[in-house]
Amino acid sequence: FVNSGIMTLHQAVGPIMGANVGTTITGWILSLTAIEGGGIMDLFKPDSFVPVLALVGIYFLMFSKKSKSKDTAAILLGFATLMTGMEAMSDAVAGLKEVPEFTSILTLFSNPILGVIAGAVLTAVIQSSSASVGILQAISATGVVTFGAAIPLVMGMAIGTCITAVLSSIGANKNAKRATLVHLYFNIFGTIAALALFYGANAIFKFDFFDQTANEVGIAVINTAYKLFCVIMWAPMLGVLEKMAVKSIKDTEEKEKYEVLDERLFATPAVAVDRCREVTKTMAEISVEAIEK
Repeated sequence: FVNSGIMTLHQAVGPIMGANVGTTITGWILSLTAIEGGGIMDLFKPDSFVPVLALVGIYFLMFSKKSKSKDTAAILLGFATLMTGMEAMSDAVAGLKEVPEFTSILTLFSNPILGVIAGAVLTAVIQSSSASVGILQAISATGVVTFGAAIPLVMGMAIGTCITAVLSSIGANKNAKRATLVHLYFNIFGTIAALALFYGANAIFKFDFFDQTANEVGIAVINTAYKLFCVIMWAPMLGVLEKMAVKSIKDTEEKEKYEVLDERLFATPAVAVDRCREVTKTMAEISVEAIEK
């Protein structure tokens, strides 16, 4: 949107921050696999409702002619696949708790710097913080992931996910690249502040949960709490984020050109069509001006 001139850089800062919080919902969905208690609680476990969702999705996908029904079917099948994959990963890594080398690696990640780097590299490779958090949740089922190791890993994953925006900004205009830097600065400086605050407080108060085993729900809580902390920290300083990005990529004397029909808008047809309408109007106005001159 910024690259096409639909949004200004200033307008994009808020949605970028909100998107960071919104993406944590995947971790909460995946944490459903950890529900325990028996009785009515079993109805909320994926084993109970995922097969039903998959069957309903397949039925509508095969026999419905309405596009909305097919879209709903795709959502149901996607959710069922997500939950099935999560359980498959949890089962696959269950035996790792008996492997000393694996346990020692996770202990190594208790070092905050190494944990942040590892989380960032993993997420940069797979280009999805939701996926990397899901992998961490699956590994936590082994019972060897402590909160001390999970916290820096989750923070690093937030930085690593910025690679998607960085790749997308290649060839884009200056404001689009600045929007990418806003996302990057939001997570990098948010991580630095969160690490300093958390480990400083831990040095003073010695948190009991630090060495406790983290589960799927605990990791979802860490992910959401960290993102909310970053938003609260930056909310009074939206202008600072924007200024940092502008100073990093300075203006030149050349007039900024917008990609008026950016191919990335194909992902949102309604916006793409509206943009085409605006571009057509602009072309008409230029033509009229040329004829008058």
